[in-house]
Amino acid sequence: MLNKKGKIIAAMSGGVDSSIAAAILKKQGHDVIGLFLLMGNNQNPKDAKKIAKELNIPLKVLDVRKEFKKKVVDYLIEEYKKGRTPNPCVECNRHIKFGFLMKKMLELKADYVATGHYVRSDPVGILSLPIPLGFDRISEGRDPRGTRIENGKLLVARDKSKDQSYFLWTLNQKQLKRILFPVGDYTKTQIRALAKKWNLPVFEKKESQEICFISDGDIRGFLKRALPAEALAKAGAIITTKGDKVGQHQGLTY
Repeated sequence: MLNKKGKIIAAMSGGVDSSIAAAILKKQGHDVIGLFLLMGNNQNPKDAKKIAKELNIPLKVLDVRKEFKKKVVDYLIEEYKKGRTPNPCVECNRHIKFGFLMKKMLELKADYVATGHYVRSDPVGILSLPIPLGFDRISEGRDPRGTRIENGKLLVARDKSKDQSYFLWTLNQKQLKRILFPVGDYTKTQIRALAKKWNLPVFEKKESQEICFISDGDIRGFLKRALPAEALAKAGAIITTKGDKVGQHQGLTY
């Protein structure tokens, strides 16, 4: 049981959300250790190092590119090859992000891990401690159950437009008891305002919502390069159940 202070491993990508997650915990007085995972196109810890220096916390860099390729990139390719629709972010959270975060937590004898995901799960209520944010958390439609795990449930973020609980459905009860999501009670606008207020240099940083290892967003081009021609499905007609042709597709893989 974590009382008012504890050692926490915070995932830090260099983006505004994970930066504020670490900042909130630091301002609450916790012993925060940043962890940057080298993977996909996220191969430059420059911004994460800036934030760690600003917050006066240590930052560790862990190279997980080999595991990322196997568990996320190769998985996506194989699923499309089989005509299925993959979700690489779910697998990344399952095998890479939380896999390595939990390992580092045990290695460093920490109490919890924390990320900048927009979701709510506060196993011991420490995130509801008073902190000098300069404004209140979202109050409209507040769930009376608060930000704690209730009956093993992972609660959606206050900001429904940013909710990421869908990508975390693989987390189990053992993991949920050791994970904190500090930004889940705030809107994106509030998070950026906090970053500006606390002089964090990433408050205006553009967020990435595409597949991180396909930087140009061209999934078809990526698959054409990754798969042999014979593996790509043939183009064909789109036909209704009544037999009417309503269009043409470029192949099931796409």
